[in-house]
This record gives sequence, C-alpha cells and structure tokens, in this order.
Amino acid sequence: MEMPPQKIFESMYEIDLNPLISNLKVTAGKELTFEEVDGTYEIDSDTLRLSFTVDDDLFEVRNIEALKPGLGTEVLSQIHEFADENKMIVIASNVKDTARGFWEKMGYEEGTESGEFIRDK
Repeated sequence: MEMPPQKIFESMYEIDLNPLISNLKVTAGKELTFEEVDGTYEIDSDTLRLSFTVDDDLFEVRNIEALKPGLGTEVLSQIHEFADENKMIVIASNVKDTARGFWEKMGYEEGTESGEFIRDK
C-alpha cells in the first residue's frame, strides 16, 4: 500500500519525510507500517522498529530495534544523511546501557540527560 506524503511544516521551511521512509522501506526489506501519533513517528516491520520525532533542527531517535545484523547501522546512516540534508542535529534518547557501544561506534557522545547520546559531527 502506498503511503500518503509525509511532510512536516516547520517555521521557516518544509521537511519531506518521504525520501527517508522510501529508503527505510528498501533497507528493511519487508512491508512496513508508518504512522504518526502525537508528533512521534512510528515505523514497524518484521525486521525494524523505529520511533522518532522531528522538531525544527532536531531529529530525535526515541527507539530503534533492528532485528537483523547490520540493519541498525544502515538505518542510522540513512537518518544521518537525511539529517545532514536538512541541517538537523541527531540525538538518541532512552539508550539502554547494553546499547552504549553501538551509539559510540556510530559517532555519538553521552549527553547531559540520562540515556541520551548526541551525534558528534
């Protein structure tokens, strides 16, 4: 089923989520569902669960569960590309202690809030 256009209207410009969603569909390799609930975007498939928010110049990964090897790295690389194109900072919130190494490997540093990691460009 084709998804309707997903655009976020910000104060100065419009952010089009369609390129990111299209890339994630290909990367996940399965049918995925995409929905927005109270400003949080949820993506779900057999191999990927991702929730995030987009606010002005901030892309916040609230949860990512990649259920096949290498998928988390690929998804985060696509998020980085999207964020760079839209001049956004990427943070990860609710990071579990067991996932610290992954976020550090991907170029993130621990933030000031508990469970927060910030991308160091």
